Amino acid sequence: MQREARSFIWGIILIILGLLFLGRNLEWFDFNWGDYWPSIMIIGGLFFWIGWLFKRQEFGLIMPGTILLVYGIMFQYSAINGWYYMDDLWPGFLLGPGLGFLFMYLLGNREKGLLIPAFILIV
Repeated sequence: MQREARSFIWGIILIILGLLFLGRNLEWFDFNWGDYWPSIMIIGGLFFWIGWLFKRQEFGLIMPGTILLVYGIMFQYSAINGWYYMDDLWPGFLLGPGLGFLFMYLLGNREKGLLIPAFILIV
């Protein structure tokens, strides 16, 4: 069953990519790749979180998923609105791992050692 689910997910990904390329070639939409490349990071972060949802004992997937989501959102915001916003968004580089440690504590097996780096990086 797990192998079938993995094949199904890859099939959906390939269909979506194919539709995106088809839409671009048929000029259904104007896709400026320069503004949306951080979406790959956001999608990657979501895949890590989805992986954790399917296998909850693998709480180590939460950290890279959270970092990719936070960084992807920061980069996406800057790519669309202007990179000069990174002057104000730079604390997000500390917030990403900090939230990752906090979520690993809250959603994992409650190891108290995860709270120390979480609060140091978040505060």
